[in-house]
Amino acid sequence: MANILYVRRYIEMIGTGTLRMIEDCKDHDYPIPEWKIKGNSLELSLNSIGHRIKYDGVSDGVNRLIADGVSDGVIDGISDGVKKEIIEIAKYLSDAEGINTDDVVDHIGKSKPTIERYLKIARDVMIVEFKGAPKTGGYYLTKRMKKYLN
Repeated sequence: MANILYVRRYIEMIGTGTLRMIEDCKDHDYPIPEWKIKGNSLELSLNSIGHRIKYDGVSDGVNRLIADGVSDGVIDGISDGVKKEIIEIAKYLSDAEGINTDDVVDHIGKSKPTIERYLKIARDVMIVEFKGAPKTGGYYLTKRMKKYLN
């Protein structure tokens, strides 16, 4: 079966991925992966390898609150580009709470309708909240979001 998949170019030569994985682990001073046969399955363990992605508090908070909003059905999934813009808005708010939509438009450089859409998503998942009168109020980070900043 593997030979047919190789001939059809669905896979590389048998075992080359395994060999590359072992070499990469050696190159980065990680332990060598362990393979175990369990019944009719093969288990691969990459011991002592954790993720190395580092988020700042704002990015981590926005990503978690958006993920919670998606899983709770509050919002539909959103693209990484939209997440990036909401993170930028949250970072801006962490330094300048009380800003209005026009301030965000000037800072981000997107159209007002686009910024309003981003702010609606951020409100729906409780990243930001609007306080005050419609014409004179502004946006603030929620308590839920602020807990990621500490």
